[in-house]
Amino acid sequence: MKKILLILTLVFTFTISSYAKNYDKKAYREKIEYTSYNVETYNDVLTGNYKSSKISKLSGELYLPSSDGKYPVVVLQHGSGSMKHYNNWFSEIVPHLVKNGIGVFINDSYSGRKIVDTSKDQSKLSGTSRVLDAFFALDKLSKHKNVISDKIGITGYSFGGFVSHMTANNNLIKALNLKTTFAAHLPVYPTCQAYFKQIDLTNKPVLFLLAEKDNWTPAKYCIEYVEKIKKTGSNNVKYKIYSGANHGFIYSSVKECKNCWKVTKCNAGYINDQGFYVWAGKEHKGKWKEMTQYLGKKCGSQGVKTGGSKKDKENLIQDTVDFFQNSL
Repeated sequence: MKKILLILTLVFTFTISSYAKNYDKKAYREKIEYTSYNVETYNDVLTGNYKSSKISKLSGELYLPSSDGKYPVVVLQHGSGSMKHYNNWFSEIVPHLVKNGIGVFINDSYSGRKIVDTSKDQSKLSGTSRVLDAFFALDKLSKHKNVISDKIGITGYSFGGFVSHMTANNNLIKALNLKTTFAAHLPVYPTCQAYFKQIDLTNKPVLFLLAEKDNWTPAKYCIEYVEKIKKTGSNNVKYKIYSGANHGFIYSSVKECKNCWKVTKCNAGYINDQGFYVWAGKEHKGKWKEMTQYLGKKCGSQGVKTGGSKKDKENLIQDTVDFFQNSL
């Protein structure tokens, strides 16, 4: 029995170390597991139907400046690419946050579901499931002895950026009966092509970091969204444009993904009061996969450009640190 436990311990240590290599060797790190749900629509959340699709043992890695004391924490939410796709970026941003006294939780919506990558097939995991993952990771982190529960922020990239701003919706927070909300939101080149038509957000700071030349999730939709939010009387939501940057400017080399799908041939859609997407002339009440296939046929095309400059990446690091230092 002791030999088995030793082997399991070594395997666990190797997994954490290999996944977390170079993020911040001086930081205290810990694997955190939590329970979330597989859902198709926001209607499942608003009606409570999400509870029938539990998925256990989703996880992420928590990095703290020390195992002593309590710290603010930022949740990093990945986009459509594999977790390995983000390793280089995480190895840069995590140490910058940790050395400034801010913990980091790298959330992983894929491994527990045995998913590797969704960048070429968005039907594999719904946006709603990703949003729930962030909420339930927040709930778990808020109870950690070394985390300041009311100082947990979130940032994410592409689909993770979508998660970053969708988690500011009061209707979802109320439906989930959450005791803690995110204290700040930093969506990075997110999609804003569909959001709740009835805007009701928490009064927490939100800063959209957008790419001027983004042809995957065009910046114009987020700019329109921010202007609509401002009309509700909120002054806490802003945006910044990275001039000349493409989608995915966490990387300083520009590349083309010829097989990556975008749905930019149709006007933006919205999410109605019942929690269903209304997009491209149809209310989508079925499965996420059915909607993505429909949008692919009606609005889709392939071919996107990603990447920015070294200066874009440096600015993103500084903007991330500054935003969370000022808002947490």
